[in-house]
Amino acid sequence: MKRTFFLLLAHFLMSFSSWGEVSWENKTLEFHPALTDTQVIAPFKFQNTGKEPIFIKSITSSCACTTATTSKESYADGEKGEVIATFNIGSRIGLVEKTIRVKINDAPDIPLTLRVQIPSPCQIEPQALVWHQGEKADAKKIEINANDGFEIKSLDVRFVDRTADCFDTEVNVKEVGKQYEISVHPKEPARPTTNKIVLHINRGLPNAKIYFRQVIIE
Repeated sequence: MKRTFFLLLAHFLMSFSSWGEVSWENKTLEFHPALTDTQVIAPFKFQNTGKEPIFIKSITSSCACTTATTSKESYADGEKGEVIATFNIGSRIGLVEKTIRVKINDAPDIPLTLRVQIPSPCQIEPQALVWHQGEKADAKKIEINANDGFEIKSLDVRFVDRTADCFDTEVNVKEVGKQYEISVHPKEPARPTTNKIVLHINRGLPNAKIYFRQVIIE
């Protein structure tokens, strides 16, 4: 029994030693990009703290919007390196969290976390337009105001469910590039429905953003 225990222990220690020893400066990095940024570059720094070389076998990410790489595959004992993650902001807004998994030697994957707090370039109110039963079907408005440093070059308005032909919309320019007003008017006779308006701002440009607002007839 003891012999079996020691054999298993020896096997475990040998397997563990093949994992390599790596020290990470930070396994979680957080960034707050500017409105004009289109990418975030995150350097996850590490050091081989073992006595044997380590080999990076693979690096994967949780989303196609994030890529990660190293300058080489093997690192000698004591050598330092970086896993460079590149996150493409695209149309995303708010807190985004991505995971990068690094496979070193035969060890289990090492998860690295990239957090990005993406600022909204526009203030858009309200969150929803609601018409109640018995309420007159007058037009209601969505106000769009660009924050400092951001210019609205194009505005495309459409509905998620295009088959629900229950509303008319009109875009009014209050200040070119800065302030817009979307008038939404239920068609007569108004019938109960729920839909979403999609606001494509600067569609096709590097700083394009997408917003959603609900429209409801109860």
